[in-house]
Order: sequence, then structure tokens, then C-alpha cells
Amino acid sequence: MSQVGLKGTFYVPIYKSLLPKKEEWKKIVEMGHELGNHSIFHPCRRDHLTTYNLDKYDLNRWYDEMNLANSILESIDHNSIHSFAIPCAQTIIGPLDYLYSIEPLIKELFECGRSYNDNEIIVPQNLSFTKLPSISCDRLYAPTFKQILQIINEAEKVNGWAILTFHGVGNNKRDLTIAKDDHLKLINYLSENQDRIWVAPVIDVSQYLKSSGWGYHVQ
Repeated sequence: MSQVGLKGTFYVPIYKSLLPKKEEWKKIVEMGHELGNHSIFHPCRRDHLTTYNLDKYDLNRWYDEMNLANSILESIDHNSIHSFAIPCAQTIIGPLDYLYSIEPLIKELFECGRSYNDNEIIVPQNLSFTKLPSISCDRLYAPTFKQILQIINEAEKVNGWAILTFHGVGNNKRDLTIAKDDHLKLINYLSENQDRIWVAPVIDVSQYLKSSGWGYHVQ
């Protein structure tokens, strides 16, 4: 991406993926990419999780983890503001008999929050900076370059924002990857069309939209 002038956002869970390779992530930041917050322990509401299951979180615990994650990221990228990828796209925490929404905390702690696999192009009518919809480009959802190009064309038609999400790139046929050839075709296409398609980190687009009067609201 960097070689052809494209910048993006990397959301990396800190405990397992970022801290063991801290120096490598510093280099990615130096290339102009955003290092976004994706929590420390990637808490989700799933049956197989114990300690980091969201049913064991309250607002204080959630806030403390994400705030610490911001501090760790700042020690690497020297940025005090980050965008946030919501783990498992789940914004409700706590036990089933006492649930909390984290969207007000997302507004407090982050530039914006990004959801996952919503298959929606962002336009003013569905804009919420605490839960921005994104479109998965993982093999699990069968995207090819041709299919991703259709998404880009649709976004152009409505002058919208398409957040394309990838867990990885490779030819090993893992569900949460995109094939190398399809990814390369996408990068080349976006590079060749930068005169009409803006490719930027999530934080940059969010800040631009807010400065243009799109506003910040919690649904």
C-alpha cells in the first residue's frame, strides 16, 4: 500500500499481536498508516470465553481496558487520538440482567468506532460515529476483486464512504483472509484512481466529515 501512496488503518489487539512486535508496528506508523485501538484482550460475548467475556464487564472495567490501550498506542505512535474497531462489533456489555451500552464511552474515548460486516456504505442517513458500518472483504464472505469493485462503484454513485475490512491477506484459504491476487488487483486499482477515489485511514475520514458538519451523535 505505502509503495503506491495508499494509507490505511491497522486494528491490532494489543496483548497477543501488538506488544510482541512493537518495533514492527512503529515502522508501519512511520509509513503514514493509522494504528487503531482494538482493545487489549479483544473481549466478546461468546460462550467459549471466560475471563474476557463481555458478560463479565461493566462500564468501569471496559473503560479502563480501552483507556489503557489508548495509552499503549500513544507510546508507539505518539498520537493522543485513535479510532476504534469494536471487538466482535458488540456494543452491549454486562450480564443479561444488567446490560450497558458502550457507545457513550466510544464517543468519549475515541475519534470514532468502527463496526464489522454490516455490508453498508456510509451516507448521512446511516452515519453514527460511534458505530460506523463496514464491509468485510474476508474470504468467509466470498469477496473477489470483482465483487469489491462493485462495492466501490456503488459508493461512488452515492458519494459515500465504504470502509473495507480485512483480517489478513494470503493464499492459504483461511476464512478470514483475502487472496493475494485479489488484494493486489484492489491496491493497483485504487492507486490508479486516486484522482477520484479517496483512500485514507479511518481517523482521517472521520475528522474530515466532522469538520464538514456531519456531526457526532450516539444512536
